[in-house]
Amino acid sequence: MNRILLHSLQFLLISLGYCGNGGQAGAKQPAPVTDPARPQDQPMEPNALKWTMSTSPDKKKLVVEISFHNTTGQKLYLADKLVISAGGNKLTRSDRITVMNTDDPAVARFVLGLTSSDRPSTVLHEPTYEPVQAGATVARHFEIPLPLTTWHPVGGSNPLSAKTRSAILIIQGFAGEPAKWTTLPSDDPQPIRVPELGQDRQVFKSGPLPIPS
Repeated sequence: MNRILLHSLQFLLISLGYCGNGGQAGAKQPAPVTDPARPQDQPMEPNALKWTMSTSPDKKKLVVEISFHNTTGQKLYLADKLVISAGGNKLTRSDRITVMNTDDPAVARFVLGLTSSDRPSTVLHEPTYEPVQAGATVARHFEIPLPLTTWHPVGGSNPLSAKTRSAILIIQGFAGEPAKWTTLPSDDPQPIRVPELGQDRQVFKSGPLPIPS
């Protein structure tokens, strides 16, 4: 009878968590097992933004080749060309990319997107954007005059730091459709359509990479 009562008491204590792990009271219980099939437990694959820099054969240009693979699972609009003044109250697409300093004097930034200048302007033009379907890969190509200097499509930019040895790349994009598309006055063969955004921009970064000499 006493043996039965003893076994019953042990069973009750185990059920309440006071025994286990060798019968020690208050022993730490094993952590719950994570279910790998649940999406929130899976690591998110980063967007594959890759780029290279090289000098042209005549050493007069810095050639920037960019590749972006959309791994977000949804369509994105990715910045394609910066928009600059063409004179006569008209605008045009630029083959340039913004070049500015960063807080690190050894690192410059190349920006394909909307960014303030070092001498803020009242007008900042949205770049043009092109859709990138989920799983698709797109390329961007830019040639920057050498020797390398800072450049901004609207306002001025401070001189490039003498310590600059490398650069980071920043490209902007957005998911979903914009509030509206606006067509800008231009003589370009293809109309310049830019978005008016109600959503936040997504910022994709890569680098730093050494600037070839």
